[in-house]
Amino acid sequence: MNFKDVISEIESQKDYRKLQCEKIKSHGLPVIILGAAEMAKLITEELKPFGVEVAGYAVTEEYYKPGKNYLGKPLYNYSELRQRPKDYVFIIGIADEYKWKLNEKTGGG
Repeated sequence: MNFKDVISEIESQKDYRKLQCEKIKSHGLPVIILGAAEMAKLITEELKPFGVEVAGYAVTEEYYKPGKNYLGKPLYNYSELRQRPKDYVFIIGIADEYKWKLNEKTGGG
């Protein structure tokens, strides 16, 4: 792949992300990221340039502590939010930790 092809690929990814973010915003609902770790942080950073505001982060009961925040946004108990799935746009912000660590070490994607 030559340099021009690489630039073209990068630009097409920006267009794809923009379309996805427009779709997320079109719902007009609060955006909740499932998870509150490194992947959730990366997704939050990817959404910001496209004007997608994250309302909070949902975690399982074992990680939920009332009144706690992540990246300045509230943490929610996922089991409570999932009772009203039409009230939110959920984005998966978790990854298989083993694969994540392996990709970091190997440079894989």
